[in-house]
Amino acid sequence: MLHRRTFAIAAGIASLIAASTSQAQTVYSTRGTEFLTQGIADAASIGRELNGTRVTATLSDGRTFTSTWGDVGVDGEGYLRSGVVSDWGSLSGYSDYTTDNNYMKVSVTLPTSVSLRKLVLNGGLSGTMFDCRFDGVTCNRSGTQVEGTPGSRPAGFSFVVNFEDTEAANNYSPSSVIVEYANAIGLNGIPPVGDLYEQLTIFFGEQGAAGLSSANSNFYYIADTDNIPVTATLAPKTSVPEPSTYALMAAGLAGMLVMARRRRSA
Repeated sequence: MLHRRTFAIAAGIASLIAASTSQAQTVYSTRGTEFLTQGIADAASIGRELNGTRVTATLSDGRTFTSTWGDVGVDGEGYLRSGVVSDWGSLSGYSDYTTDNNYMKVSVTLPTSVSLRKLVLNGGLSGTMFDCRFDGVTCNRSGTQVEGTPGSRPAGFSFVVNFEDTEAANNYSPSSVIVEYANAIGLNGIPPVGDLYEQLTIFFGEQGAAGLSSANSNFYYIADTDNIPVTATLAPKTSVPEPSTYALMAAGLAGMLVMARRRRSA
């Protein structure tokens, strides 16, 4: 049994990946809407660092619930937790700074006929970026890893599912999970490389499996996050027109001037 309080970062992540290889969740990324920002203030992947993140839950009956991540109180063991609590259930992590990363726990409190199908975590308002293991093209869980964005954590790791008690009967199968990183972020004027993202989406019930329900709701994960300085913002990356675009704009303006002159002389 892995204990949440005594995680050694490198060894802990390595053991999580190794333990879940036989039932690995799928991880991929899409560049989507690209953003730029200035620097990283904190790379501690703990609950409180996500405060302000928007979380949207989608249920199997089509209902959606949107909440804002924040402190949710002290748990039964005396530890502060941060996350969201809603009609569908809760998502939270530890916020006591005793470790650089910890388990995020998803709990579902729904009728047995309804399940959780998707969670979307968007860090646009909180300044939270989701960092992934990057192979030069996309996010992955293992295998080749190259250095990503200059100035970010040099060895990010991708979303990984695991449990404090790997033998619990109601553990949700990692193979029924697909994770998408979306909306790539660039730092300090450098265009997005492909390892930092504004949004993380967790899909449950993929490949014909049931969603996350009250019957199988034991679900934990770890995701690498970075935070931008409080004085910085995530701004959409503006595209620079190609030379051919400038030529077309100039031709259009010239045509408008010719038309205007003809009308005046008519």
